[in-house]
This record gives sequence, structure tokens and C-alpha cells, in this order.
Amino acid sequence: MKIAIIGNLDTIKGFKLLGIDVFGIDSIEQAKEVLFSVYSSHENYALIFLTENWFIQLRNEIKQFEERSLPAIIAIPSVESKKSITGEELSRIIERAIGSDILSK
Repeated sequence: MKIAIIGNLDTIKGFKLLGIDVFGIDSIEQAKEVLFSVYSSHENYALIFLTENWFIQLRNEIKQFEERSLPAIIAIPSVESKKSITGEELSRIIERAIGSDILSK
């Protein structure tokens, strides 16, 4: 199984060194196209990282994939991030997976 990362090239280009498939995007149309392409590809992606700025803009598209367990789509901070949604999103994913929010206080 493979891992992909989608976002602004400035944020994600270093991930290529880790063997992660990197998809640089710079428009909402391109973001949608790449997300759908990677998600439905036959490359067997287990995990798709999406930078926060694009994750926020693609929430409606991401909701379409929530019924499938793989590939999982995880938000990561980007260079442009002002407020992190990563923790909030991770809590939601964990709660959905195991039925309890183990990260809450």
C-alpha cells in the first residue's frame, strides 16, 4: 500500500524523499481532480495526506469518501496554516474508527 500527499508544492516537496507520492496543486479545480484521481486510482493508496488549506476547501468532496475505510484522508499543517484543524480532524477520525473519542480531556 502506498501513501500520497496533496497540497502546495512548497509544503509537500520534502515528502518525496520519504517515498511518498507527491501531488502539487495550485487551484481548486486541480485539487478536486487530483483528489478524485488519487482516491480512485488502482495504485492501492492506504493514506492520503492533504494540507489543511486544501482540506478545508475540499470538505464537501472528502465527505463523499467517509464510508470507505481506505484510503484514509488526513489533514496536515501547511506553510499557510493560521489555525490548526489537524487535532480536531484526527479526533473525529479516531472516534469514527473506534467509537470513542480517546483524545478528549
